[in-house]
Amino acid sequence: METLKINVNSEKVIELHFGSWVMGQLAKQGWGYDLAGVLTKMASNPFESMALLLHLGLCSAQKKSLSLNELSLDDAYDTLDEIGKYSEDEAMKIRDSFLISAFGEKVLDALKNLNEDDIEESESGSKKKVVTMKSK
Repeated sequence: METLKINVNSEKVIELHFGSWVMGQLAKQGWGYDLAGVLTKMASNPFESMALLLHLGLCSAQKKSLSLNELSLDDAYDTLDEIGKYSEDEAMKIRDSFLISAFGEKVLDALKNLNEDDIEESESGSKKKVVTMKSK
């Protein structure tokens, strides 16, 4: 299980836990169990994905795993907005901590390689990032 402390603002720090319970909740919502499926889901709506990860991580940390209604997804969106207002890096720690928990330390190297290697020139000459998922 990964434990993460995030600075929401200068006065508030929250703790998130990512483990098998969080992955199970995401699988119930159609995220799948493999890295390609999870990354596809995250890429399809990054704002919703980050809020959902924050919500589940908070619920897991607060031992409210059996009652997701005690902390709403709307509360998670508000908290995510507050975190992002102060530091996008803090918000990205949520994604990274979850991915490490679900797929191990090497997943971040794979993401970095995607970010560096999958850039191609568009017709207009500007660079754009193209991420493709290949199954083995």
